[in-house]
This record gives sequence, structure tokens and C-alpha cells, in this order.
Amino acid sequence: MNEGRLTFQKCASCGTIRYPVGPLCPNCHKFETEWVTSSGRGTVFSFTVVRHQTHPAFPVPYTILVVEMDEGPRVVARLEAPDGTPARIGMAVRVDFEDAGGQMLPVFRTLSA
Repeated sequence: MNEGRLTFQKCASCGTIRYPVGPLCPNCHKFETEWVTSSGRGTVFSFTVVRHQTHPAFPVPYTILVVEMDEGPRVVARLEAPDGTPARIGMAVRVDFEDAGGQMLPVFRTLSA
């Protein structure tokens, strides 16, 4: 936990990636699991721009992405684009982590073309 890497649960029997995690494989119904580290790369599947502030730690506006990871699962996290690059469907991104008061939170950053 808080290691600054994205991992997925994988069925040790058939290789199906489980996300969110669960006690048994939805494909083969076996209980054996292993953990695999994600490549961290993915593609923007969907996004929204948040304009109404709900917490002082999250100043608006900010963009929330749904990213389809190269391994298959879709992950939700904020876009961190210091250069102001707007989100777009199909954009290539990579996961990174930011320290939020001792808790590492995933964020996505754009990949250079």
C-alpha cells in the first residue's frame, strides 16, 4: 500500500485480470490469485470536468478520467496536466501518484506524442 505503483489482481488459473478485486475469478470461478504490476499506460475512455468545489483539497476546475488500462480494466482518477492540455477521448495517458497527506493517490498524466 502507498508504494506508488498500480497493481491488479490476476487469476493464477486462467489469467483473467480482476478489477475491482474479488475472492474468485468471474471467468473460471477459481480462488487462486496473484498480483501483477500494471504498465501504467492507458487510453482515455471518458471524462468530465468538475466545476463545483466539494472539498477544499480539490480546487476547481479539475478533470476526472475513466482510463482503459493496457491490461484491460478501467480506472478512475484525476488528470494532472500542468501544460493545460485538455482531456479528449482516445488520449494516451500514464498513471502517476501524488502524496495527499500521507496517502498516495493515482493521477493520470498525458503522454508525449
